[in-house]
Amino acid sequence: MLIFNLFNIAILALSNQVFATPIPGDNTLHARSPPPPPPPPPPIPPAPPATTANKSTVEIHPRIAPQVGPIPKIHLVPRHQLDNFAGEPVPPHRPHQRRDLPDIGQVVAYPFGKLPDFVKNDRYEWNNIQYPAYAFGRVLLGAKSYANAQPRTCSGSLVGPRHVLIARHCFGDKLADSISFESNFFEGRSGGKSYATDVITLDGLECQKTPKDGEEKFNCALLNDWAILILADRMGETHGYLGVKEFDTKTLMNKQPFSHVGFPNKFLYDKGKPLRQDGITVEKCYTSCDIPGDRLLTDADCQCGASGGPLFRMEDGLAWQYGVASSRFWDLTESQTPPDRCAFVSSTKFITAVAMARQQFP
Repeated sequence: MLIFNLFNIAILALSNQVFATPIPGDNTLHARSPPPPPPPPPPIPPAPPATTANKSTVEIHPRIAPQVGPIPKIHLVPRHQLDNFAGEPVPPHRPHQRRDLPDIGQVVAYPFGKLPDFVKNDRYEWNNIQYPAYAFGRVLLGAKSYANAQPRTCSGSLVGPRHVLIARHCFGDKLADSISFESNFFEGRSGGKSYATDVITLDGLECQKTPKDGEEKFNCALLNDWAILILADRMGETHGYLGVKEFDTKTLMNKQPFSHVGFPNKFLYDKGKPLRQDGITVEKCYTSCDIPGDRLLTDADCQCGASGGPLFRMEDGLAWQYGVASSRFWDLTESQTPPDRCAFVSSTKFITAVAMARQQFP
């Protein structure tokens, strides 16, 4: 109760319009008028007219936070484990036909584009929105590196609802950053981006013989130059994906049924556009076509950034993949204008690996 009364007295004192001042030696409170209001502040002088000397432009660059995703988990699969999935079918999936309409002023999606005349090349810029266009994409290796304007990119293809087949050498010796797949990237437009949560690749090297020197070991490594990304999102259900088949050397050699799509990242090529080549011929196997899964040497053009792109063909409206772009090769005795021919990995192991990945990472 005492506190309440003191509070009321304080309120009454503050609401009084007369100020009380004690006088020394006198206990009587005398009233006086309120003090005069303070003088108004002096006016702010007007700013001097702008001149060339005092003009300055400050550009504000907001901080762009890097897109950081998870570091995927690596699964090194023993060869004998893949044998359990031998013969499993790995069919493609074609989604419903898209009904996208181009915006006013947008160029209709047909294959246009041309590289400089002095570059020997049979590829063309591919701007398309129909299956299997969205099953192809570029792979960004390291979101932190990309945010710092040091991108490392490869190519890849959807071979399952959330499974992407790429080249193993894209990772290098270590993997300490995120990996993402950007579907059908074309000048900033894409069918979406998803980070990889897992990576499946072969444990060790599968060689036809024990390598005797560094060159044979390098060739053996290229024979196993494939990996499978497991994405966080099921992009393939929307965009469709490719089936995977073994290359039949008796029926498909020296014909022109194949195509390739890749995303080059070097000078002379637009980094924001995929390049496609059709009418590709598999000319021979690297060592021997009697060796199952030997590399396929083709007349396809390829360049940095296209690694991991598919060697595929359309069969009854469905896309089937037969190889993964791995390396370039050329005859040093001949004078050729780059880019030269492209070698594709065509191992039965990555076919069974895709079958395993679809079951274990549905």
